[in-house]
Formats: sequence, structure tokens, C-alpha cells
Amino acid sequence: LMAMEPKALGAARMIDAALHEAEIGKEEIGYVNAHGTGTILNDEVESALIERVFDSRPLVNSTKSLVGHTIGASGAIEAAVTALSLRNQTTHISRNIEKPVRDLNFVQKAGPCRIGHALTQSFAFGGHNACLVMSRA
Repeated sequence: LMAMEPKALGAARMIDAALHEAEIGKEEIGYVNAHGTGTILNDEVESALIERVFDSRPLVNSTKSLVGHTIGASGAIEAAVTALSLRNQTTHISRNIEKPVRDLNFVQKAGPCRIGHALTQSFAFGGHNACLVMSRA
């Protein structure tokens, strides 16, 4: 399997399970560090997933827009960036978003923000998906 499942049903279950385990409602997530590969197919599926799951339209960006796709290290880097975003109460921009596939709350300018809870998600070949829910200490 080389592409995300078009309806992202497994990814949605993964996010629901992570939120349930963290005892955090989806409306409490203020920031999503998206997998954001920059491919139309994957970005469309992931954007639709974010739109479907998070009614409150959290801030969304992709660390890959700054550092590129680091293959196996992507999830760890994105988790570290998400933790730093929570600690420092700031986010980085999403570079190269000229025509977003969805009308999400993409971070267009780096700067301070208020984030209590965040989610970082990663999607890999073969359905190896992961997400972390993090909260500000």
C-alpha cells in the first residue's frame, strides 16, 4: 500500500483512540502538526481527515514544509516540534501553501499562540500510522 486509504478510516480511528486514551476532546486540540507530504493525493486525504475530525479548526502546519521528508525520522522530528510548540506557545509557518486543498487554519505566519493540547500525526507506507496527543505542562 503506497497511498493513504481515501477515506482515512483507520487514521480517524487512530486519532479517536489517542484522544480517548488522553481523555481529551477533539474540540480541545488547538494545534495539529500534520504529516503533510506535499503530495496532492496524501494532502487531500489528510486535510479531509483533519476537517472531519476537528470541528474547532485548530492551527495546522507541517514541519516537512521546512525540513523536507526525513523518512524514518519524520515522526520523531514532528513530535519534538509539537512539544516545543506547546512549551514555547508558538508555531512555525507552513511554507509553500499557495493553493491549499482544503480551507483549514494553516499557519501562515510564525508567532505566539495559545495551545493547551496538540496532536502530531504520521502516515507511512503499508498503513504504519501513528499519532501523539500532547498537552502543555
